[in-house]
Amino acid sequence: MPRQYLLEGPTLPPIEIFRFLIPISLQCLFLHPVFPSSFSRPARFLLMPLSLVLSFVTPYKYAIEPRNQGIGVNFVIGIMGAYGVMKCVEWGVARDLLPYTWVGFDEADQNRTDKAQPSAAPAQKARMSVESNGHKDGREDPKEVRRRQREQRREYLEALRRRQAETEGPIQIIRSTLHLLVAMRGQGYEFCGTSTEPFALDHIAFFRRILLEIAWSHPLLVLCAAILLEPPTSRDALLASFLPSLSPSHAHLLGESITGLSMGTAVFAALTLGYSCATLLAFLATKALRALPIPDALLPPPFDPREYPPLFNFAERPQSVAIFWSKQWHSFFSRPFRFLAFDPTQRLFTPFAGRNVGRTVGVLAVFALSSWIHEFGLATSTSTLPPLDLSLLTRWGGSVYFMSQGLAIVCEGAFTALTRRKTGGWVGTVWSSFFIVYCGLYLYRSWMTQGLVREVPPVWYWSWQRVVVPLGCLQPPPIWMNSWPETYAFERAV
Repeated sequence: MPRQYLLEGPTLPPIEIFRFLIPISLQCLFLHPVFPSSFSRPARFLLMPLSLVLSFVTPYKYAIEPRNQGIGVNFVIGIMGAYGVMKCVEWGVARDLLPYTWVGFDEADQNRTDKAQPSAAPAQKARMSVESNGHKDGREDPKEVRRRQREQRREYLEALRRRQAETEGPIQIIRSTLHLLVAMRGQGYEFCGTSTEPFALDHIAFFRRILLEIAWSHPLLVLCAAILLEPPTSRDALLASFLPSLSPSHAHLLGESITGLSMGTAVFAALTLGYSCATLLAFLATKALRALPIPDALLPPPFDPREYPPLFNFAERPQSVAIFWSKQWHSFFSRPFRFLAFDPTQRLFTPFAGRNVGRTVGVLAVFALSSWIHEFGLATSTSTLPPLDLSLLTRWGGSVYFMSQGLAIVCEGAFTALTRRKTGGWVGTVWSSFFIVYCGLYLYRSWMTQGLVREVPPVWYWSWQRVVVPLGCLQPPPIWMNSWPETYAFERAV
């Protein structure tokens, strides 16, 4: 039987893979307040088709080749292509640019906010009044109070943008554009959607915490990868040897449950590890560049750990499916989800169906968009491989999973409407944990069957680098392998 992979190793995609960033970067540039609305809006809209096409086509055209050797990595490339599609549409049709205002973290921190700090004290007071949730005077209409707070907030943001347009030169404009371009979670911007507490300003404490995150996420990922990559036949035999009272069917069911749970945990650990390593590299690179004898205007701004808060917010246990996805998950896509899915569908359905129906459809639209992102990533990563004859549930198991999470949130809303009680406490923890994990089996079966880790080798083929190097356990073959099997992918059919 011929080998399924090239012994000389996979080939990285060419530099043309970043071509889609050119029109998207121009769209981002035209969000800057220095450009008047009469120019910015049509320019961003005219660039949108080019950005859209390039973002959509890029992961189909460029990937690690041969694709069967790097499906997992190519899946990430596809996800970023989908993110490019969402951002180019968002930036192409956006009319209100106030959410893209840099507001910083601390009014007294001149390192980050002097470029946008208005000199008028009333603007600062207005912002403080909004962020303190407003004083509820019983003699005032709450709607009027909220309307006035929104107006005060808009005045504050408009003052920031006017100040930025007046004070920033060409170099600062380019720096601001690059900063917004990579700010997926919007830390320091008005549209920020994260709920995790920022790191303290102390760089030593920040460095220590990043190393701690790497220290626990790396071995956790290695353990989960070892379980995931074990063929089901040998996995079930190992369980039967430890639990001889189990029947073969029960051993297989237990093995499937353990492997499915390992997949969800591996995603959590891999995202944490990748984010922590990238943050550490950004920290070290900024320190190194700022130590060079280069004019400050050409250097990156001083490193601010508050722009890199922890990726996940698990300081408390999840108490509902809604809290898990909106407050505790990574929030990479929270802005496009709201702009492209929740807000427009809610505005469309609320006038004739009511606020509750509008919110319900909005939540389902968010998870439909999330389903598309992941299906797009998987489709692009396997686009050159022969099609598989799969059942409907196996082919679309990823979409089943994400839409089920939306349905769970709708059920929680219905429960609150009927009982006047929110999902929470230990009952909420058991409910949300069971629903997230159990429905994850559909995702696991779909992605594993379609080959997400198709040719990543099991543990007994690993060399020591796969255990030691962060994310090394997921590298495509034949990188860091001590032997080369003829085939093992088909043993993993679920």
